[in-house]
Amino acid sequence: MFHSEKKTIFSYKDKIYPVSFSAVSLENSDKTEIEKYLGTREYEYFRSLKYRKKRHDYLLSRLSAKFAATNLDISYIPENITITNGCFMQPCLHMKNCESGYSVSITHCSNIGISVVFPDEYAVGIDLEYIDTKSADVIKEYLTENERIISRNGNDMITMMWTAKEALSKIIRTGFTANMKIFEISTTCSSDTENVFILDFLYFSNMTAYSFRFKEYIFSVVMPKNSDFSISDIISLLKKIKEWKISVK
Repeated sequence: MFHSEKKTIFSYKDKIYPVSFSAVSLENSDKTEIEKYLGTREYEYFRSLKYRKKRHDYLLSRLSAKFAATNLDISYIPENITITNGCFMQPCLHMKNCESGYSVSITHCSNIGISVVFPDEYAVGIDLEYIDTKSADVIKEYLTENERIISRNGNDMITMMWTAKEALSKIIRTGFTANMKIFEISTTCSSDTENVFILDFLYFSNMTAYSFRFKEYIFSVVMPKNSDFSISDIISLLKKIKEWKISVK
């Protein structure tokens, strides 16, 4: 198993929020090593899953979330951290003996799972997608006329738009059960950092997305607009993933 964590700081309107990212891959992992991180109910649910991919994705999401939480404070023990599903199937984070409230956003694609844990008072959504022509062609059908113009039919930009929308849908806890039009991207631009792009939303002008291109993937982070954070901290996490010898989709 590969995993890497990054603790960082996001600030918004003069308030500072500790934020922790964790990335996990299960390649070359030992079954016993992995299962020890699951609580009793989690393990029972894991064992009830019939399909291998379901089990794989469940472990990616749970382990990355637990590692992100323990990275905030080493006193948090993975076995005492559970992630349940809310009424809209959003992940809900529970940490035994933790007085502060924290939320989690989770994404997984192929052999990589990434989670971010942050205080309830703040808002972060993440999404990771593999770049390929077939998926881009499907996504294109859901883009507005303006988004098609902005994307110029480029697979990278089409995938960035999709990941930004999905990350936003996690913040408002609806997923794509809401009308897709409300997630419309209004503008995109390159940041001062290579392979990092900034996307704004037409109907959520108070939110913004930062999209990172690495390997064959796009990783997007959505947060309140005008938040301050370290782009280099996220890039350092993605560089760690690039070092892992794992197969892609």
